[in-house]
Amino acid sequence: GCEAVSGSIALQWYGFKVDKFTLLKYQPMMEQPTKDGVWGDPNKVFVGNPRTHKWGCYSPVIKKAIEDYFKANMINDYEVVSLNGSKFTDLYQEIDDGNPIILWVTTRMQNLEKGDTWKLEDGSSFTWTLHEHCVCLIGYDTENDTVIISDPYDSNGTVEYPRKTVEKVYKQLNNMALVIHKK
Repeated sequence: GCEAVSGSIALQWYGFKVDKFTLLKYQPMMEQPTKDGVWGDPNKVFVGNPRTHKWGCYSPVIKKAIEDYFKANMINDYEVVSLNGSKFTDLYQEIDDGNPIILWVTTRMQNLEKGDTWKLEDGSSFTWTLHEHCVCLIGYDTENDTVIISDPYDSNGTVEYPRKTVEKVYKQLNNMALVIHKK
């Protein structure tokens, strides 16, 4: 569950004592399809099981998980803000303000590929983006035109990528991003 891990990384940035499993307690999941073969909408639930494999979820699910974590722990001085639709370089202001960005990209910034397709409750179909991944954007270097990412998938933990590469996959995944703010 790179999405929950990235959410936990952002929470740890602010000093919260969470581990990679903390947000899974608050993350809505649909681990199996219905008898009719209907799977969940990744904007509403984690589709599959993050402990094994399957697909994942998008920003509204992690936003809700963090909000529910705050509520359950009576944390009232922080909020989760959707940055969905933001231009990539506009995210730099959040970094300048000391806020890591939970960012949807692809694993190792691979090109997008169509993945599995399934039926949703409303009868429409949904096609998953193969290699969907979630990371934390924690810095940038304008001189070298790179960004610094805390990547749950990379054994080094922190990696640097060309900005244009990250921006490209960020756009392809519909500019999804979240940030945590102290109120």
